[in-house]
Amino acid sequence: MRFGRKKESTAEKVARTTGTLAGRAVRTGKKTAAAVTAAGRATRRTAGKVADAVSRTRQAARRAVARRKARKALAKAKRSMKTAGKAAAVAGLAAAAALAASEVLKRNRDA
Repeated sequence: MRFGRKKESTAEKVARTTGTLAGRAVRTGKKTAAAVTAAGRATRRTAGKVADAVSRTRQAARRAVARRKARKALAKAKRSMKTAGKAAAVAGLAAAAALAASEVLKRNRDA
């Protein structure tokens, strides 16, 4: 006696093939979804890193501009202090000269 499989009908064959294909599609879909999700995560991470780098660069540029401005302001203040110092020195000399002249005139008057 031979034990063999019972012959299956065409409907059963189609159903089995369809099921197999559907299973493959689902497995492929899951793999694809996982890959896309991983890619999305990596992209988001990379975008975050790029944004951070851009932000750091901008901040550094802003700080550099602020440093230059401060340096300029200090130089300007130094120049004006020099000018004020010169003016004060001139005024002091003028006052000293005036005092000396008045002393000389007093001495001449008294003598």
